[in-house]
Amino acid sequence: MLEQDIAGVEKSLEEFLNLKHRLTSLTEAALLDYYVSGFWWAKGSEFSSVQIGGFLTLLNLLLDNLETYHMSLEENIQELASAMAGIGLSNSEISGGFEFFTVDQAKAIINYVKSSLFQHYTLYKYLFHSPREELVIGDELKATFMSKIIKWTIVMPVSFGI
Repeated sequence: MLEQDIAGVEKSLEEFLNLKHRLTSLTEAALLDYYVSGFWWAKGSEFSSVQIGGFLTLLNLLLDNLETYHMSLEENIQELASAMAGIGLSNSEISGGFEFFTVDQAKAIINYVKSSLFQHYTLYKYLFHSPREELVIGDELKATFMSKIIKWTIVMPVSFGI
């Protein structure tokens, strides 16, 4: 995926995530957009392929916590802190499994997640947990004939000199 353009990345992630209705499902479209945006951010941050994979795994973990486990924002922030634990420490017993990131990269990731997910947490919660009615858009023509309502008055011109 590193060599693909944005359309190729979108197609690859759509297949990988098994999103079959992204054109008609708001949830699938939002998920695909979130992962594509995350991929491009990580690529632009010059992460290695291992780091990009780890970053996408982290995004998946946080979204899954919200979607599947109904975690609150506070619980998911704690989950992010646990995942980032041990970064920058050598031989640390505390490990979140993401030691391949540097401290600066971890700070950038936290800022990215804060602005992309945590600031919009209520919207994602609504997206995953609120039922939506199928919106049918159509036109209905309604005509009201005014002839029954308005009495027609015909004014005849006045003739002078008759």
